[in-house]
Amino acid sequence: MDRSRRRPNIKNRTDEATEAAVLAHAIDDPAHGQLRTSNELRKKGVFISPSGVRSVWLRHGLGGFRDRLRALEEKVAREGTC
Repeated sequence: MDRSRRRPNIKNRTDEATEAAVLAHAIDDPAHGQLRTSNELRKKGVFISPSGVRSVWLRHGLGGFRDRLRALEEKVAREGTC
């Protein structure tokens, strides 16, 4: 068995509800940075740090503005609504 990689430490990850809220906000407002996203989610009762937002974005391939904008365009094309 190849043991060249460590197993991920799942207990340090954010829960699914928080991660879903971060992804939804990233797609709805792709121009917001990680600090503004963290502050906007905090107003809605979802507590996550700016670096936590960045980690979620990187896990889902949304690290840059263009990546988030592309995800929004795909969503609009799929759903047909703005």
